[in-house]
Amino acid sequence: MTKINSEFKEKIAILTNQGFDGKQIAKKLNVSYQTIWRALKTLNVSPKKILEEKIIELASCGMNKKSIIKTLRIESKVIDDIFTKYRIPEKKITTINDLVSVRLFYFCNDIEMLAKRMAIEIFYQKPEKIIIPKRLQKIIKKEKISKVVNILQKINLSCNIEYAKA
Repeated sequence: MTKINSEFKEKIAILTNQGFDGKQIAKKLNVSYQTIWRALKTLNVSPKKILEEKIIELASCGMNKKSIIKTLRIESKVIDDIFTKYRIPEKKITTINDLVSVRLFYFCNDIEMLAKRMAIEIFYQKPEKIIIPKRLQKIIKKEKISKVVNILQKINLSCNIEYAKA
């Protein structure tokens, strides 16, 4: 059992202010999450509040629920509760890898099947814009994406594709 002294609390406070959550702090300081949780309680800081702030920050940066769930590795119910509690609007901007797996897009040459998979996800998620991240632009050819988009437009399913510049 780790002793929670003032020096330990100070380290935790610094890491908390830098935006790390309880699990990340525990890993950095090589202690259990419970030890961090106890220390945060003595500092009058709620681990739940830290998580809420992190989710709000990611949502305000333009991340959608699905991306936040993947990033923080938390349950969708937690995200839904926080989005509801703070009345955070659902983002309608998504990346292509939130719609179709990159592997499938790279290896599959059946353009119609890719279009069907994307159509299902577009219908379900209703994104206003689909971003192709810079790293994926090197993997997935623009011609393939254009062919899929053309098929989607033929079935009156419009999607605004944007290629990330950074």
